[in-house]
Amino acid sequence: MRKLFATLIILSFAFSVTLEVGPTKPYQEIQAAIDAAADGDVVLVQPGTYYENLMLTKNITVASLAWSGGDQSAITQTIIDGNSSGSTIIIEGTDNTSEVVGFTIKNGFALNGGGIFILEGSEVTLRNLVIIHN
Repeated sequence: MRKLFATLIILSFAFSVTLEVGPTKPYQEIQAAIDAAADGDVVLVQPGTYYENLMLTKNITVASLAWSGGDQSAITQTIIDGNSSGSTIIIEGTDNTSEVVGFTIKNGFALNGGGIFILEGSEVTLRNLVIIHN
């Protein structure tokens, strides 16, 4: 008599979500989308000027359309302006899966890292950025 063994295989798939930022998108502020994101998600920012000081503490991608469609003009058309009120972007507690891609980052004002301040022990990939007037 043969015995039949059934093997149960449970697969867990992690799906990333794209959170869109822009005047007509679900999020109007980049930080609000970052706060709503989970590790592995993408915060995709439409062209425009965003007067924000961002805190990135998750392993996500924050990108302009230069990331998704390769539209290099998006780099100069998608601006994160720190409004001279601290670092424009602070990165803390992230690993090498974190990315910031395709922005102009400007008007940061801080003793350390006016444009981008990466805290010790954090990792991030920075690509296709223009960092000016910090």
